[in-house]
Amino acid sequence: MKKKLQYFLLLLLGLIVVITAIVKELWVLNKEKKQNDSVVITDVKKKNFKSELLENIVDSFKDLSNKEELKLDNFSLVKYDNKTYFKIEIPELKNSTYLIHYEGINVATLHANILEVNEKNMPIFQKAISILIQVSDKSIKREEALQILSELLTSLNKNKSSVQIKYINGLVYTIEVKDDKSILFTVK
Repeated sequence: MKKKLQYFLLLLLGLIVVITAIVKELWVLNKEKKQNDSVVITDVKKKNFKSELLENIVDSFKDLSNKEELKLDNFSLVKYDNKTYFKIEIPELKNSTYLIHYEGINVATLHANILEVNEKNMPIFQKAISILIQVSDKSIKREEALQILSELLTSLNKNKSSVQIKYINGLVYTIEVKDDKSILFTVK
């Protein structure tokens, strides 16, 4: 009987050791799984306007226009053709505006509608479009924005009233001369 009790205790002790090892292994695996399940996002850089909130885009227009000394005025919401826009007037260019088209909280497109461009206001026109391009992608600086504008303007001719380029940032920049000679600059 004593041998049976010793054998039973030895078996019970062995079983406890095995169960303890299994529980420890499961605990370690569970801890590793939890660490692997948590997604760590590091160094996310928002550059493209489509990843920004409307409020941040408006702030970018304000900041860049102050830096470039371009006055902005009459910030307002506009509904047109079942679309919602945020309108910003550019008083230095007669009847000209920035329009930010947004759906929900997402900004879809940026526009600059310039009524008249002539030799006298060309520097202001360039400044306004440069600001729009810089707002569209925060990594673009003034010189690069002016190069994009220059490339689009040189591609326009009498037979071609609209030109667009898909830039290296994936955005499509379009310039269109309307029948009334106004210019619509769009970023998608």
